[in-house]
Amino acid sequence: MNLAKEGGLRRSLWLGGVFALTVGLTIIVGALQSPRAAAQDEYHFLDPPMCGACHQQQHAQWQHSLHALAHTEPIYDRYFIQASQESGGELEAYCASCHTPIGVLNGTIPFAEPPSGPEDTVLASKVEQAGVSCDFCHSIEGYTELRNASYVVDRSDTKRGPYEDADAQGFHESAHSPLHRSAEFCAICHVVDHPVNGIHLEMTYQEYLESGYPEEGVICHDCHMNRNLGDEPRRLPGAASILGPERDHVADHYFVGPNIVFADEPGAEDLRELSLKLLRKAATLDITGATYEGGRISVDIDVTNKGAGHSIPSGITELRQVWLEVIVTDGDGDAVMHAGALDAAGEIKPDTVVYTTIVKDAEGNATTKFWLTEEKASDYRIPARATLSETVSAAAQLGPGEYTVTANLLYRSVSPFGLGEVGMPEGEVIVPVIPMATAQSTLTVE
Repeated sequence: MNLAKEGGLRRSLWLGGVFALTVGLTIIVGALQSPRAAAQDEYHFLDPPMCGACHQQQHAQWQHSLHALAHTEPIYDRYFIQASQESGGELEAYCASCHTPIGVLNGTIPFAEPPSGPEDTVLASKVEQAGVSCDFCHSIEGYTELRNASYVVDRSDTKRGPYEDADAQGFHESAHSPLHRSAEFCAICHVVDHPVNGIHLEMTYQEYLESGYPEEGVICHDCHMNRNLGDEPRRLPGAASILGPERDHVADHYFVGPNIVFADEPGAEDLRELSLKLLRKAATLDITGATYEGGRISVDIDVTNKGAGHSIPSGITELRQVWLEVIVTDGDGDAVMHAGALDAAGEIKPDTVVYTTIVKDAEGNATTKFWLTEEKASDYRIPARATLSETVSAAAQLGPGEYTVTANLLYRSVSPFGLGEVGMPEGEVIVPVIPMATAQSTLTVE
């Protein structure tokens, strides 16, 4: 659908552009209110390798993270291009305020013309191209609200972090920031509402607030910036910089998450393994019953979110998919039932238990293009610490004997349908299907 031809929606997206511009102005005005306002026009954000000269471990980890790739990874790039083209460029700042905030703060984005392909989204400045970078995050001094990139940035040589005694010995000023050791810091960008109709698109922070973890003092960092991924002890001794003292805890800067599509380059091995560990600690399966009656196999399964501080999946859940696969095999290992399989196009077959969010556009069509959302048609996911009981059944012809029942909880970042919606060339990106949890049982047929 070409939004430029749709009068009502076109006006809505124009208003969305005004909203995005307002967000950008809020950021800049907030910065100008800083006590260091006189330095604003003189300060230029640093390229991450400059920070890496002293913060070597943090830079080495960050450069493989999705924060570093936030503006450049191909899937986001294709969605950004489509959003720009279908809104006449009016959604660029809305997206980029989280994905290349320095590009927005510097006025590089919105682009002069909507990009027509990936070559048009390349930014001349390395620090803008670097996505969510060191200097940006450590220049945040506050926020106006917890959603849609409403950060307040101090463009000065003062860098903020969790330590009260940090001393960069003259390279830059240091300031203690409790905000940097809080879930609210993450929520600034990890709460996303539609810019026009306010529909909640990304609700990770709200899910966390309802999880019970805040009352226990557990925050986002304990899983996403910690190799123990929430297990005790939650301490990683080390030095935050080559100039700093040894500390009892220094946070990882891989920003570990479930998306490992791009964690395959040399040096990213640790990130990949930690991401897989995170996924595999998030949920458990328990086969509570398996029966064969009337020519149908029925398998009862409890799915428990035991480790995620939010729903499974979370984030941009109109893209994310988690689903149940159930395979029943005979004594020879041949499958007599396979529910939750993928079809020839790589799509999940109908009648599968899928944990995801379905949004629809103005014409009532399901879409992964979040900017077209006019209705949240369904939102079926596994809340933090919740157990959902599912029954998976299928017709089968079984003879007497013992059969092995295997249940798998599977995850992927985006479906082929989603990639096709934004014109991703076939084969350019390989999205893996990742097992999160598995369980086995035996079905006896008399």
